[in-house]
Amino acid sequence: MKILTWNIQATKGCDGFFDTSRIIAEILKFGPVDVICLQEVARHIPSLGSEDQVAHFSKQFSDFDTQWAPGFSVPDESGARSEFGNLTLVRKPLLKNARVHNLPSPLIADLQIPRTMAEVVVGGKDTSSNETIVKKHLEKNDLYFHTELRGAPSTVLKNPDNVEIPELTIKETATFAASYSNAWREGWGSTKIYYVNPDQVTKSPKAGEYLSKGSFFIKGEKNFLPAPYLELTIGLVLEVVGQLDEDIDGDKNIYFPKIIAGPQSAIKSQTEKSVRIKPQRNGLSSGKLAQKIKAHFITKAAEEVKKWVKLMDVNHIIHFLPPGKSTIAKK
Repeated sequence: MKILTWNIQATKGCDGFFDTSRIIAEILKFGPVDVICLQEVARHIPSLGSEDQVAHFSKQFSDFDTQWAPGFSVPDESGARSEFGNLTLVRKPLLKNARVHNLPSPLIADLQIPRTMAEVVVGGKDTSSNETIVKKHLEKNDLYFHTELRGAPSTVLKNPDNVEIPELTIKETATFAASYSNAWREGWGSTKIYYVNPDQVTKSPKAGEYLSKGSFFIKGEKNFLPAPYLELTIGLVLEVVGQLDEDIDGDKNIYFPKIIAGPQSAIKSQTEKSVRIKPQRNGLSSGKLAQKIKAHFITKAAEEVKKWVKLMDVNHIIHFLPPGKSTIAKK
């Protein structure tokens, strides 16, 4: 089976023009394919070329079944809908079943938190992504964070320019790594955490020892930090992804509600819309907590953007929640 996947960015070329025919021509150069996965496809959005790109692709690839999954969909004056999302085309009769639903963001297993400086923190969520984090992202001058407790994300503090890392950044990264560990699932208030240099992280265990997938052996001395309190801040950022023909509720912008998560100091620098959560053994499940967080963001949103927040899938919030039960912290 041959699969083609492409983020077409609404068909916008380097010349600034939107042209579906150019994208179709490039796809055809690949020869016969069985599945075509296109991201960032637009329909009836003036700032993104106005055309119905889904209709164009469906007409060209008429021998394919079409699955359209808009990330957002709003009515326009003509009675059509302005939409933006992902299009999957499957050659007939290969498609047996399909389920359209919103995916959490980002579309990889790794978590990222925004930084107050130029560094980036990346952390794994399972054994596979822990392997990826270390093998693909851990480089010279970075720092590797982990807890003493099994079942914690491999967390890397990137430092490509080899600058002196501020104490606050190290503290924020430690809180991030500890909060996504199994200590949260156990309902603990804090847990031990350390950081080491990249050359101390290895897949070569001591003689007679075995390392499972996603696990690493630490050589030499560990730099233990004061046990951070387990607490995360869930923030909401409204990203402008396009514009409507006319004002609706006084705002022509099309917004995508994006969730970010991390220590309060990192999130507060990115948005004023946030909720603090902490672990609690008899707290809310991820699903119920996500519903409560979404309701909070809807209540706090300005009237002109409230409709966009309502479109947010709770799975998008769940993706950023730690393992186990939690509660919303009081101010």
